[in-house]
Amino acid sequence: MKLYTIQHDGKIFANFTRLELVQAGIAEQVIDADDIADFKTEIDVAAEKTYAVASRFGDEYKAKAAAALAFKDAGYKGTPANQVSDFAVAAGLSVEDAANVILAQSDQFNAALNEVSRLRMQKFTLGSLSVVAAQVKTADLCAQIAMIGSQL
Repeated sequence: MKLYTIQHDGKIFANFTRLELVQAGIAEQVIDADDIADFKTEIDVAAEKTYAVASRFGDEYKAKAAAALAFKDAGYKGTPANQVSDFAVAAGLSVEDAANVILAQSDQFNAALNEVSRLRMQKFTLGSLSVVAAQVKTADLCAQIAMIGSQL
């Protein structure tokens, strides 16, 4: 028989069964390891989907950003790598402006992935919540992660 320890109305209830907590009217506060594992998995799956979108062209983005940074570090002198000059032609920009746009996009891309990581780590706070609150937080985190993924 599994025993639970929860906090409710500022009090700690330790070593109670789910039935005892239901009878006491605080069963909605019970979250068990299986619930937490399911919620964590749901969050991880949402993050994995976003990372899959990000990795689809990740190598190309990294190479383009490295080329743009090298061109910037050279004081925008000389001939930039093809990733920069090709983008400049396609976008109708000077090579300096193209390098700056590439670097700004790279910063945004990396910030988005860092935000996904930050949101995913919030899964470790679920154990202190009620089942309902954990469900709500999981849905919110998954929605935020999906929104980021849709913008990559």
